[in-house]
Amino acid sequence: MIDKSTFCTRPWNELHIEEDGRITPCCVMPTIICETPPPTGINNYLKSDWLASLKNNLKSGIKDKSCRTCWMQEDLGYKSHRKTTVAEGKKLNKVEAVHLRTSNVCNFKCRICAPDLSSSWQAENKKHRFFKDDYVIFDNILDDEQYCHELLMICKQVKQIWISGGEPLISKTTLKFIEKCHEYGITNTNIAFNTNLSSLHYKNHYWLDEFKGLKVTLTVSMDGWGKQMEYHRTGLVWKTLLKNVQDALPWVYNINCVLSIYSVYTIPELINFCHVAEKELEINPVMGRHNIQSVFNLPDVEKQKIVNHYHKYFEDKPQHLFEQAEKAVLIPLLSNKGDLKTNQAFKQYNTMLDYYRNTNFLETYPEYREWYQSI
Repeated sequence: MIDKSTFCTRPWNELHIEEDGRITPCCVMPTIICETPPPTGINNYLKSDWLASLKNNLKSGIKDKSCRTCWMQEDLGYKSHRKTTVAEGKKLNKVEAVHLRTSNVCNFKCRICAPDLSSSWQAENKKHRFFKDDYVIFDNILDDEQYCHELLMICKQVKQIWISGGEPLISKTTLKFIEKCHEYGITNTNIAFNTNLSSLHYKNHYWLDEFKGLKVTLTVSMDGWGKQMEYHRTGLVWKTLLKNVQDALPWVYNINCVLSIYSVYTIPELINFCHVAEKELEINPVMGRHNIQSVFNLPDVEKQKIVNHYHKYFEDKPQHLFEQAEKAVLIPLLSNKGDLKTNQAFKQYNTMLDYYRNTNFLETYPEYREWYQSI
């Protein structure tokens, strides 16, 4: 018997391959959060006791600790990753999807990110050491020809391939993977990129030309709008992003937004943009190690200001847009009590980064002035 309250098909049907070659079942379970690190190598992973134990727990109603991101999302009322899968759960012995994190090379230093996923963060972290560990840049996972062949042979048989980073469109591994897809005839499988779309060029290559002959779609990360998005996604040039979205619009499948203290005030503009562009918007709350940035941690009076802001913005917009915002932002905002004690840590974090980045939180977010100055 399968206990549906914890069951997830991903350990059977998917591979999440990180930039250093380590593997887990899905992208919301990076090896950094695994209670016991899984083994390296595709065959070793598939035959491992680690994977067998995880499968047994999820079938038996046991909330495995390595899956805590999904448990947290479900507790907050969001549709977790385990409930969105390409597999139907009928054949639990075949890999049907691969998520490849090609590198951790990235030109952004997002405040909701960290050095393990961004080379730009790594360089800055050497100055302030906010993150204590030492990190390595990886962009060579396909340099091992045997490993590359083994991965591509699996990719020939799957229904879905996801590519992420770092920023995958500035990675030599991404370029090699796309070239190999042409070589191996992987032309009918959807290849979905998660990208900040900061550039459509890599060296002397234009990505939209490289994608020709393949079934490529783009999920564009847009955590808010305008100057507020430039603030918390350091490295972003807002006008450039809008131009790239316009140029790549036929390839854009959807927009992904992380709900946080940084993005919540400009999400209404993003919702309206996606409506005009006729693109789906997915909104998920910030989780895990960056929980100090959760909008749920705000005091009630600040939450009410956000509610009032949304009502005012959408008063002359189609009703369904407000309903979308209400479901994705306002209802979870009012339903979930966060931890007010994290507010001080949030201010300390911002103050430190403002110093190193020559930015100013209150100049960018005057909406928070009373709250921020009271901390």
